[in-house]
Order: sequence, then C-alpha cells, then structure tokens
Amino acid sequence: MINLNDKQFENNEVKIFNGGEAGVVKDCAVRIEKKAADDAENAPAYKLIITDETGAEINQGFFDDPDGGSEAAQTFFVKSMKHMANVFKVQLPEEVNSLKDLLDTTMKLCNKNQNNVKVNVAVCYGNEKRPSNYIRIDWFWGLKNVEDGIPTLSKTALTERPAPDGDANDAPSTSEAPDNWA
Repeated sequence: MINLNDKQFENNEVKIFNGGEAGVVKDCAVRIEKKAADDAENAPAYKLIITDETGAEINQGFFDDPDGGSEAAQTFFVKSMKHMANVFKVQLPEEVNSLKDLLDTTMKLCNKNQNNVKVNVAVCYGNEKRPSNYIRIDWFWGLKNVEDGIPTLSKTALTERPAPDGDANDAPSTSEAPDNWA
C-alpha cells in the first residue's frame, strides 16, 4: 500500500537564486563542500555554494583533475584558485607540488574561513557564446568579498534567459489525452 499523504510525496518549495534575475546579488553567504562518498561518481570534487537572502543557492563545481587540459586552461585554473583565496581572505603557500595539491589546499583553507566571509556575486544566463537556461556565476571574476566591492557583469553576459529552441507551436498539445488512455 502506498500512503499518498506521506511527506516524501509532498511538493517542496523551489527557491531560485535571486528570483531568477540576472545582475549583482549582495551580501550572500558562501561555503565550500567536499564531494561525499555517496555523491555521483562524476560529481565535482568540491563545490563553492553561494546562498542569497531567501536561502536559494547557486554553485560552481571544481573537478579533481585540474592537471588535464591546455597550458592556458592550467594558467586560468591557478588564477582562479588565487582569486578564490583572495575572496576568502586566506593566504596560499608560495609553492605547491601540483595543480591537484593547489585545489585541495585552496579548498581546505577556504573551508576553514567560510563562516567569516560574505560575498557579492554577479549572475547571468551564460554569455553570447555559451548561453544557459540556468542562472549561474558570471565566470569566476563575478565573485567578490563584500569588503572588496561590487562585481560587474562581463560585456558578453546574458541578462535574460534564452528563448527555447524551436517554435512552441510545434509541440504537441498536452491538453488532450491520447486516444489509447482509458
């Protein structure tokens, strides 16, 4: 027997970061989460999670293999980790053994200081080259510690959610049940 009044079947309130509006969101809480044993195998090693005043969250994942990729990608990764350390007001060591070590060290230091940090974040629907149906951080530079001012959206940031592909009139009507329904 299935109890349809069980709480697991209730609709949960869905909160959308900044109400789905692109722009700058001020005074947000921030935290770092490490991948848990029960997370999906392809989940990021760490997540930077930002929470707005309504409790809605947005996140940025960091994967465990930063050593892969081009030299430009590796340089961008190092700059991203240094930026993250600046946002969390932590001091990175002068040298690390590898990019993986840099990732682990940065996340560990940021995690230790996360309760002392509030951020301002610029969010958008991707950019002209890579539009997104979901609101996200405007690259990594759209994140600043509240003490460091207000980030700005990049010149190519999309402030409106992209329209769906195709013509909505081409979709089959959902108001009519198929003939084979009882």
